Amino acid sequence: MKTLQKFADNYAFNIVPIKYKYQGIRLRRKGFDLVDRGNQIHLSFEPTEYYNGDKWLIHNYCQGGIMYAKNIPDAIKKLKADNFHPVMHTGHTLK
Repeated sequence: MKTLQKFADNYAFNIVPIKYKYQGIRLRRKGFDLVDRGNQIHLSFEPTEYYNGDKWLIHNYCQGGIMYAKNIPDAIKKLKADNFHPVMHTGHTLK
């Protein structure tokens, strides 16, 4: 969580924890949305159990991509390798 907070501080994002349900049962892990001051969602970290052990599904609304990662630091390394940069309007808002 500390790594995600540092990443969010670099881009002036707020971290919003999201609770997920699967077939009516609440999942143990929470997901996170990274939003700016105008409530535009830029990144979404969703808990998942993928076939090769990846635990996070990352939606990049700025560049329009989806990626899987085993942990949060690995996800941030992948975002930096893809040259992540936020845009003004993503079309997704937090309500």
